[in-house]
Amino acid sequence: MGFFSFGADKTKCKECGIEFSNSERLIKHRDKAHKKNKEKCRFCGAEFNYPEALRKHKKKCK
Repeated sequence: MGFFSFGADKTKCKECGIEFSNSERLIKHRDKAHKKNKEKCRFCGAEFNYPEALRKHKKKCK
């Protein structure tokens, strides 16, 4: 174990304070939990965090 924690402040979400083991997990969290413009199904109004999730949903929703 090292004595220094490089980028320790980068692994904590500034919106809610949750800490993550690496910046990749933080980015995924921010996109999922705090993204303002979610993808929305025009058929039923369901909201999704990622475009690919909406695409999968639309195949079943039509």
